[in-house]
Amino acid sequence: MKVLLLGTGAADGWPQPFCRCASCVHARSEGNVRARSGVLVDECVLIDPSPDVTVSAALAGVSLDRVTTILIGHSHFDHLDPSVFLAREWIIPRGELGPLVVHGPASALEQIRPWINPDRLSSGDIGLHEVVMGADITLPSGHSARALPAEHGLGANGWPTSRQHSESAHEAVHEAVREAVSEAVLWEVTSTHGQRLLHATDTGPLPSSTRALMRPLDVLLVEETFGDTLDHGTAHLDLATLPHLLSELRGESIVHDQTEIVAIHLSHHNPAEPELVRRLAAWGARPGRDREVITVGTSAEPCVPQPRRVLVTGGARSGKSREAEHLVASHAKVTYVATAAPREDDAEWDDRVAVHRERRPATWTTIETADLVSVVATASDHDAVLIDCLTLWATRIIDESDTWDTPSQARAVVRDRARDLASALAHTSGTIVLVTNEVGSGIMPVNAAARLFADVLGDVNAIISRECDEVLLAVAGRVIPVHSARSALEPSHQESLS
Repeated sequence: MKVLLLGTGAADGWPQPFCRCASCVHARSEGNVRARSGVLVDECVLIDPSPDVTVSAALAGVSLDRVTTILIGHSHFDHLDPSVFLAREWIIPRGELGPLVVHGPASALEQIRPWINPDRLSSGDIGLHEVVMGADITLPSGHSARALPAEHGLGANGWPTSRQHSESAHEAVHEAVREAVSEAVLWEVTSTHGQRLLHATDTGPLPSSTRALMRPLDVLLVEETFGDTLDHGTAHLDLATLPHLLSELRGESIVHDQTEIVAIHLSHHNPAEPELVRRLAAWGARPGRDREVITVGTSAEPCVPQPRRVLVTGGARSGKSREAEHLVASHAKVTYVATAAPREDDAEWDDRVAVHRERRPATWTTIETADLVSVVATASDHDAVLIDCLTLWATRIIDESDTWDTPSQARAVVRDRARDLASALAHTSGTIVLVTNEVGSGIMPVNAAARLFADVLGDVNAIISRECDEVLLAVAGRVIPVHSARSALEPSHQESLS
């Protein structure tokens, strides 16, 4: 299967023509202009004939003369430009291109009819077919296609809003198959060799009714419209909802290690592309580029969630815990390890703990323990473990060993425990993300216990970081990569701790 991305932008493209935000300025400076989304599969199946597909195809050096099928997601202007059909109509002599079949929601087909010669419709030269959810369609090229329900209902003033769906998978599937008309659909296309693609835009988080109809995918083209703008109030995906969708799809084996996940329908609500690339990579995804060709089976290695062992450090309120949560958000199984010892009669501490708990998805498993070695050692291939944090873990070790008044002994005890944890990290098969603090960057504390703790935590961070594939520094809500094993020389295992 050969997939050509004719456009990867949202309704207003990216950069947005009237905007000077940092994301748009960066895109312009790089010449990275994204047209409105459209996809060409094996040169014969066109998904979403947007206003930009004809120009994008020409820029890609591709003619649309071999297109025998057009699949329409919904009737919004950025997904359906009826003038595409008029341009095809102007080819002389008539019939030179052969028959064309069009599948889409009723609202989309009604927009198309005025642009097509009635004789072409009556003769069957062009066939307009209203979608039936979940039904397999054999296309003229030999491909098959299915329409699946999107989560893209329209509310007041035409703005998309989420709709309520039954939580019963059986009932939801029955309702989805029974319903023949939908405002927006997702298109699943399977090649003659059995390779399967899902074009998933526009949609919010997919309900059980859609997921129950889905089959394992080779390529997932998934919209990610709103980036870090989380209060958009629309049925679109963003950087908070996308990882949870991927987690559900992985848990149901629809997305697997060989699935190529490409984000499309991108807008300037996303961070600039280098940061977007970094953040999507943690979920085994990447942003698509206009006129990019994806060849299933012969393209580069699939982007699986990487890296496997990450240390996230930073100061208080730097964003380090949020970054750690982000890194594991797309995994089907996540274990959150809270290392703090219980505290009695500390209301402020209880409030801090409550904030962290509220942020965590209900599907995550939370355990409270200082035995990190056992947790890491038992993590399996597809497990993700988030340890928050090593700072409180080191504090707990000193407390339990009662060594605050004997600095050399405290450092020895904590370093031994840190080496045990590092050894477990070296042999784990799971994804492990550890949070710690930078406490030694300021002036030397006047308090002996504070000086001891700065030394101890410095030891811990240095020992653990050497067994991590990546080390990230969080500063003012931004994340700076400090080390990546994929681009750096193999680190020395010689300890040089003062």
